[in-house]
Amino acid sequence: MSSRKIYFAGIMKKASQSGSSRLHEPFGELAEKVAKGLGSKDGVSFVKGIPGLKYTGKATWQSKAGLKYGTNWKDNNSLKHILKHTKPNPSKAAHSVFKAKPKNVPSLIDEAWSKRIPGSGIVQGNGRTKYSIPMEREIGTKGDDTLTIIIRENTKNDIVTAFPVGQ
Repeated sequence: MSSRKIYFAGIMKKASQSGSSRLHEPFGELAEKVAKGLGSKDGVSFVKGIPGLKYTGKATWQSKAGLKYGTNWKDNNSLKHILKHTKPNPSKAAHSVFKAKPKNVPSLIDEAWSKRIPGSGIVQGNGRTKYSIPMEREIGTKGDDTLTIIIRENTKNDIVTAFPVGQ
């Protein structure tokens, strides 16, 4: 009996000509790894060690404040994209950097989210809502004291990105 390998959502499956198949790794174990941000096959190991995030399925995590970190157009996940703002990027002319350690960035964003004035966001041309939240302390490496949070269009809490800015 010959078999072929099928790659589906990062999971390798072995299928026989008879149509039966088996996962190389039991799905329950893989789902557990994804939920905990473990393992390199699942592409979400960047979540490992970040407290306060709950896996809600479909590569999405929710913070204690209710913000949802899910898929995005650039880095596969909005949190992965946001965490790029924890290191300088000399190839970008404008790239702000958080002073906080990567594992503390989601709680900083939650803190800002709790300080926002509901309805104070500005709808941008692409339909996303931008919140600029004064933090009353330095949160960026260049003296930045305001956190910008961008929320996906037609949602109230799906975060696209967040980064420190000067006021």
